Amino acid sequence: MFITPFNVCFRAFNKIVLNNFLREKIKFNAVQSALQHGLLAANTVIAGMKKCEFY
Repeated sequence: MFITPFNVCFRAFNKIVLNNFLREKIKFNAVQSALQHGLLAANTVIAGMKKCEFY
């Protein structure tokens, strides 16, 4: 894995966030966001499959 300025900044940012009192809230929001994106992706795939059936 390459060390880029972005990676270094991101790691520093992560340390600050993880030491933050908002840690649990951020984790919860990240999980919720991931679930929403997963559902959106699943719905998109299902919609695409339905379109393929009709055409």
